[in-house]
Amino acid sequence: MRKKSGIKGVLLVLGLVSVIAGSAQNPNKHVREGNELYEKKKFKEAETNYLKALKTDSTAINALFNRADALYQQEKYKEAGKIFDELTTKPLSGKDEASVWHNLGNTMVKSKNYKNAIEAYKKALKKQPSDMDTKYNLSYAMEKLKQQQKKQQNKNKNQQDKKDKQDKQKSKQKQDSKKDKQQQQNKQKQQQDQQKQKQKQNRDKQKQAKKKDQSKKQKQQKARKISKEDAKRMLEALKNNEKVLMKKLKRKKKKGQEVETEKDW
Repeated sequence: MRKKSGIKGVLLVLGLVSVIAGSAQNPNKHVREGNELYEKKKFKEAETNYLKALKTDSTAINALFNRADALYQQEKYKEAGKIFDELTTKPLSGKDEASVWHNLGNTMVKSKNYKNAIEAYKKALKKQPSDMDTKYNLSYAMEKLKQQQKKQQNKNKNQQDKKDKQDKQKSKQKQDSKKDKQQQQNKQKQQQDQQKQKQKQNRDKQKQAKKKDQSKKQKQQKARKISKEDAKRMLEALKNNEKVLMKKLKRKKKKGQEVETEKDW
């Protein structure tokens, strides 16, 4: 990017000679010394002299302008931009005002603030329409703005794609988690059902065993009951037999026969 140099900015001195000549302390000496150092590319030393000039006369626009140029050359673009922005409010000639807007545009470009740089260059061209450096810088800033916007669009697209991908992954994870949870619930339900079925089978077995045991006990009780009845019947039969036998014995005694006392049972 081509830019106006600080030495061209020093031409402001020519427009202010008659004004500052009447000052008690003339800052021009420090400005000249600063300009000589500027030409030798000793920008820090040049700035020091411009500051000395401003201490002598804080209204010395040439010293202020040249200090901003020296700061720019030291790559202190933010500080330089503040001074150029301040100078846009000063009463300047059309050409000098164009130089201020031009240099302000340069600081904006260095800060990659291409949108404001374009506005600054346009204002410079209103004051000096034929300035080729400003026209070039305007085209450069417009091209850089397009590139910046395209880069930002790509960045936004990549971020959106990344976000979409993350959202998709989160959605899939959520679905997988829901699916796993459902499977786990189904598994638990299946286990619970199996456990209930097993418990039911155990209860049924217990019931069957209890029923079988009760049936066995009933049979045993019945068997014991039958045995008592049989014993009673046998006892009754014996008693009956004994009665019959006694009757026989009595009859035989009456007839005088010997009686066999041996029982036949």
